[in-house]
Amino acid sequence: MHTKVLGLLAVAILLSAVGCSAQSTVTGVVTSNGKNVDNGQLVFRPIDGAGKVKPAAGTIQEDGTFRMRTAGDEPLSPGTYQVLYTAPDTLEDERGRAVKVSPWKGFKAPSEPINVEAGENVITIELTK
Repeated sequence: MHTKVLGLLAVAILLSAVGCSAQSTVTGVVTSNGKNVDNGQLVFRPIDGAGKVKPAAGTIQEDGTFRMRTAGDEPLSPGTYQVLYTAPDTLEDERGRAVKVSPWKGFKAPSEPINVEAGENVITIELTK
């Protein structure tokens, strides 16, 4: 009986240790001057974490929303991140032909870092020219 209790205790400790890794989801919207930005890419570059925190990327959808994920489609680690924005060089029509320059070319993400907490994070990112 004593061996079973110790075995169950060991399993409980192992499961709690495995489940302790903090994970974060980051979603939100990208705006500029009251309008939703409808294209481009975001990158969250870790500022802290001593190499343990992975960068994340997200594509901005037509409605301005985004969802950040690391390589391997994993959630983010909590921490402080620098936000980078990149507009596409050109926009394409439904046939994949380049038709015009993105109206968001030359816009930048805020220079202040953002803090990602454990759990769900909903963030609005305001681009400036």
